[in-house]
Amino acid sequence: MALFLGCIESQVYAKMSSESNKLYNSAIVQEQEGNLEQALNYIIKALKYSPDDAVLNIKLAGIYSALGRYNDALSAYNKAILLRPEDGFLYISMANLYMQLYDYKNALGCYEKAQSLMPEYKYNYINIANAKNLLADNEGAISFY
Repeated sequence: MALFLGCIESQVYAKMSSESNKLYNSAIVQEQEGNLEQALNYIIKALKYSPDDAVLNIKLAGIYSALGRYNDALSAYNKAILLRPEDGFLYISMANLYMQLYDYKNALGCYEKAQSLMPEYKYNYINIANAKNLLADNEGAISFY
């Protein structure tokens, strides 16, 4: 699994087209009703109209994750990060997925990137400590606890 942790100088914020917005809203309804495959289909269609929309890529990652398609979810998070490289919560979401996959090294890298972007977010200290603990870095874990 590849991990993207590079920094990008400029941020790209695409706006959803009206067609992709309709499809996104349909996906939300389907997701809320538990129809994840249908929600996925709507998001994929929406991305054809607005491929560089971060919100669509984030939703895609979440649906893939809920479906257990973790490699696809990681790819979607990578795309979202390309679009919003300064969004620390994207790194935390990606790290949480890595934690589910028992890939503590990549999880730690993502948590640390999030920490560098938003040091004021106190809950991430626990994330880092837990990842360090699972990597047998007890001293590092203690310093973050």
